Amino acid sequence: MDTYLIVAISSVFLIFLILLLRNRAASKHKLGYKDAMVLDNIMDENSEKGIITKKIVTKTRADSVQNNISAFNKSEQKIKFNNNVLLENIAENIVPSKEKENGGERVPSFQKDDHRKDVSGTETISTTSVKVDNQNYEMGLLLIEKKRFNQAIEYFSKAIELNPADGAPYFYRGEAKNKLNLLNDAIEDYTDAMLQKLNMVDVFYKRGYCKFKLGDKSGALKDFTKYVSIDKHNPEAYYYKGLLEYEAKNYSVVIDDLNRAIELNPNHESAYFKRGMAKEKTGDKNGCCNDLKTAVDKGNLEAYHYQKKFCS
Repeated sequence: MDTYLIVAISSVFLIFLILLLRNRAASKHKLGYKDAMVLDNIMDENSEKGIITKKIVTKTRADSVQNNISAFNKSEQKIKFNNNVLLENIAENIVPSKEKENGGERVPSFQKDDHRKDVSGTETISTTSVKVDNQNYEMGLLLIEKKRFNQAIEYFSKAIELNPADGAPYFYRGEAKNKLNLLNDAIEDYTDAMLQKLNMVDVFYKRGYCKFKLGDKSGALKDFTKYVSIDKHNPEAYYYKGLLEYEAKNYSVVIDDLNRAIELNPNHESAYFKRGMAKEKTGDKNGCCNDLKTAVDKGNLEAYHYQKKFCS
């Protein structure tokens, strides 16, 4: 009787074992080969007991899909955040520079809580300059700060390739080319920035300065005239415009422009000198001599020659 009992129990156990194995095979088939990732041979030695444990890690398809969705959502949120930050920097925080000079050439300054004026003279916040390619653009800005202009050009070019509708990379690529004295190429980039409706008035000043250095007096005068009609706080813009008006023999306009340059920068010796020369052309000898004397006192050596000529 005991023998029959043992055989019966063994048979039941064998049937149970077969069913268990079939269920495991079916479960593995349901997961799919690619989705049931088994990490074997993860061994953790216990120095005291000498025990080696093996851990099997299984990742289901549902987990994989959910993780991908979460990663996508986080990535999308990060892109939106970065875009908003860059939009604020470009549209709100880049403002007309206040007497910031670099060898006679202004560099746009970054200030907070100010609005840019667009090319029509209306104070506005741009919504056209959204950065999709943050990384290349910001790397280009960093390289400009480090004076590595050739590398900066490469990064701005990548940013433009990925988002050609954004005007800011054109402007700063133009800045890098300007620093390398690639003036015609810089002018093209400044112009492209305008075509993309970049709301940054400095683009007129920068393009005008490049044209001035290339001898395009008519083109430079147009850009400086447009610039000072929007930003009235840059003495250098009025000074260069005055020089060009002098070449065009518009002496009364020269005097007006240089009056403004001197008002903004009372130590602008070259503005005193050129205003004195314009006054001489209009027959104002006393005004001419006063300006030439002031220019000499402030260190303008060229004015000394004309002071001896006109005021002796």
